[in-house]
Amino acid sequence: MASRFSGYFLLPNSYIGQRYLAGLWMRNLPSDLCWWVKVIEGHCVPSRAEPYRAPTWSWASVDFDGESPCSPVAYHSNFGKKFEQSKNFRIRRAETQLATSDVGKYTYGSVCGGLLRIKGILIAAQIFIHPYLEADARHTIQFLEADALDDDYYPCFWPNVYLDVQGSFKPITNEPSPAVNVLDLPIAGDLEDKEALVSVDVVEDQVQEDFLCSSTKVWICLVGNIVNGGLCALILKEREKANFRRFERVGYLHNRVRAFGFQSYGWHNNFMRRVERAGETTVEIL
Repeated sequence: MASRFSGYFLLPNSYIGQRYLAGLWMRNLPSDLCWWVKVIEGHCVPSRAEPYRAPTWSWASVDFDGESPCSPVAYHSNFGKKFEQSKNFRIRRAETQLATSDVGKYTYGSVCGGLLRIKGILIAAQIFIHPYLEADARHTIQFLEADALDDDYYPCFWPNVYLDVQGSFKPITNEPSPAVNVLDLPIAGDLEDKEALVSVDVVEDQVQEDFLCSSTKVWICLVGNIVNGGLCALILKEREKANFRRFERVGYLHNRVRAFGFQSYGWHNNFMRRVERAGETTVEIL
């Protein structure tokens, strides 16, 4: 299914000669990153493909084996001109690596690795079960740090979180979890495009978990918004630190508040307030 992801994939018209990175087009990469996985209640949950198939920022990293009605379904972001990239989100580097066995044999070979370096804003949060039972995503998110200015809102206005991998989550509570780390601040200033190792003092998480649950700290990374249709953001989990902090994608967030006509209401307003006061940082998604 996903054996040819790297290099240049040729199509007629406007896509001729465009780079095709692990199932996503370079020319539309910001909006193409906004894919999501929908799982019908009672059906199998998504998981990471094994053996390795693609970097986590690609839909090809999700296991869709089985081709049955119970299989998770990936929805692609055909937003077109309705998508507006956030001024706080910029792609600095995007690449995939051919598997050694395919080097020299194929122009478009199997992918054994990939990297996406971005400059943006990360807001710390935790994942919970959506309080509105009719939400198709079944999960939502809560900021890790409370704010006295936060607006209240009805359960139906909690954002939807579509997970790429399975986990175990609790119902959401009325009160945000207490802050346990330094949040919503520049991690190390502007580190973009620096090749040398940089010493960065960052507060470590108390627990580094492979299993995703409500106690796992995740990060909301705003990518953009759909005109009159809500925010688009990636849900990231920190994996390691090298020249840059490295993350994996574990889900996608979509906020429907603006679709209901409330442009500065509830969760949307609370999130954008955090974005406005946070500093940008450069990180890598593997």
